[in-house]
Amino acid sequence: LTMRREGNLVDKLSRIKAAAKLTEELFLSVLSRMPAEDDLSMVNSFLNESSDRESALGDLTWALLSSTEFFVNH
Repeated sequence: LTMRREGNLVDKLSRIKAAAKLTEELFLSVLSRMPAEDDLSMVNSFLNESSDRESALGDLTWALLSSTEFFVNH
């Protein structure tokens, strides 16, 4: 199962190479806020440890969408 479809968020994120810029786009798109230093570190570590970047981006997106922060604020 692939999370990437042309024009969706995972597709947009997959085109961004710099981890900091990717993390910024992800957090602004899902949580409507800038990522904290801990967020940047977590995303960078997760992407570096993953053998499948596209799946990792999908997992990160779903993790934020299913987070308490998203549920409470959106």
